[in-house]
Amino acid sequence: MKKGEGFVVQLTGNISTGNKWKITTPENDILSTAKPSEYKAEDERIGSSGTYYYYFKSNGTGTAKLQMVYGPKDNPEKKPLKTFEVTVVVN
Repeated sequence: MKKGEGFVVQLTGNISTGNKWKITTPENDILSTAKPSEYKAEDERIGSSGTYYYYFKSNGTGTAKLQMVYGPKDNPEKKPLKTFEVTVVVN
């Protein structure tokens, strides 16, 4: 991608379980969050799963890893249920 461009990471989950996706990579000179994350349920039924949306922008050139974990939002020491990792190259 080019410097100044943005992208969205979409990850499935279920907010009603008490689990949440969390960014574990610290912000750096290459990537940063562009706006707060959002959660959209698949439907209006209580307990239905949905999609988390995370918005990022590229601030500098180079290569950066983006890492995220899915697990209990109130117990960060507990082993994550899912992980996500992507390498972003910015020219």
